Amino acid sequence: MANKIFSHAFSALLALSAITANVHGQTLADLIKDTEMREGCIISLAVADAGGNALAEWNADYPMVPASTMKTVTTGLALQELGSGFRFRTSIAYSGYTDSLGTLHGDLYIIGGADPTLASTRKKQDSLFSIWGNAIKSAGIDSIAGSVIGDAGLFPDEMAPGSWEWGDLGTYYGAGASGLSFHENSISIRIIPAEKTGQRPYAEQIYPETPWMHIDNLSTTGPRWSPNTILLYTSELSPVAEIRGSYPINGGINIEECCNKYPAMTCAYHFDRYLAANGINSLSGPMDTGRFTTRDHSEFADRDSLRYIITTYSEPLSSIVAKTNMESNNMYAETLFKMTGLQTGGSASYETAIKTAGKLLEKMGIDTKGYRQTDGSGLSRQNLVSARFLSTFLSKTAAGPEGKAFIESLPVPGHEGTLKHVLKDVKPEYSSRIRAKSGSMSGVRCYAGYIFPYNQEKPVAFALMSNNHAGKGSDMQKAIEEILKALLAELMPGKSIVL
Repeated sequence: MANKIFSHAFSALLALSAITANVHGQTLADLIKDTEMREGCIISLAVADAGGNALAEWNADYPMVPASTMKTVTTGLALQELGSGFRFRTSIAYSGYTDSLGTLHGDLYIIGGADPTLASTRKKQDSLFSIWGNAIKSAGIDSIAGSVIGDAGLFPDEMAPGSWEWGDLGTYYGAGASGLSFHENSISIRIIPAEKTGQRPYAEQIYPETPWMHIDNLSTTGPRWSPNTILLYTSELSPVAEIRGSYPINGGINIEECCNKYPAMTCAYHFDRYLAANGINSLSGPMDTGRFTTRDHSEFADRDSLRYIITTYSEPLSSIVAKTNMESNNMYAETLFKMTGLQTGGSASYETAIKTAGKLLEKMGIDTKGYRQTDGSGLSRQNLVSARFLSTFLSKTAAGPEGKAFIESLPVPGHEGTLKHVLKDVKPEYSSRIRAKSGSMSGVRCYAGYIFPYNQEKPVAFALMSNNHAGKGSDMQKAIEEILKALLAELMPGKSIVL
């Protein structure tokens, strides 16, 4: 029987006799059935105890599109393989030699170590550039006869998997991973409506600047109260992009956050400008080792032959994982996915990262039935995860050496991150017993994480997933939250959890 709520005899937390009435007087099973009928969707639920034993299930083996709950797999495996204390590194090095006048007869390299947080804000950029600049001056370099070069070669030249949709590639959440990232691989564009509908709105790139990019503004100014459909269409194949869509005439000034597919060149460009402003000029200006080079790749110095000036480090991985899950940062997740592939599988290609994840899951003893992963963030609709797989993975991850760091990386409903506005009507002393990752896209609403039952030290792992609803997302969100509240109430016997 595919649809059922059950418990093993030795797991009393969700015994069948205990699943009686939720906060609205329905059984948990009836609530799920009613939601499926009303919203025209498929709901999958799996709950497992700390030992991985199934406590409750509903369509638990159905392959479901997980959206951002896929990040739990990516971040959990990254912590397991890299360790919570792992730090990404970025180095400044040079080729050639420095003469007595302080001129570098060679190139200055920014050697990327795939740090996704590199210069993530203007303040962090200024601090980082100051550290690098002081180190360069201390090395006796006062001018550069060659170029400032951004080297992103640690990762293959593939910032996005082929399974991402075209409309997502130019958005801020479509920023992929790079061997040398900069400002979270995003750019900001200011949009101001024209005076008349049908005319081009004003579009201005703010920061970071990418003057080598050619961006055509093909958007229009729409009627009052019309939706904002502005999108940047771009790819890593060529430094050409188009702004398309419509912006309402009464929309005022808006800042659109978009994707930058050329972060290594962007990093080199802005650091070159910083050095020039501080008296260190480069004769040949900025370039990268990828698509923007005017040289044959054989002309670039091998990393091992360079002379290293300074290496800077990211925050520890535990902090980056927390940001990934709290904010649902796709670019961070893709970086972790690729870095795990590099560390364990020997390559940061998507092909290797996908194979590596599968092998690691098998090594954990997890049945991968209902699991297919094509990216690290969950942006691809080709990802598939069963609720049973996900709850089992979460149980085993919590029991592992990095379990505490992983659980603490997940937001608390009604309090922080992407769950700040979820379960707002649940008393804080009970909502704080949940740590979970959300996932949503058109037709998809999912939650996966942990609940700490009343009088229990070890958490229960759960995955609650909904796919294929065609109605309003807000209606589905309310329905899913009602199921979450019912599940929480079952684990808090005799307690009134609602405000």
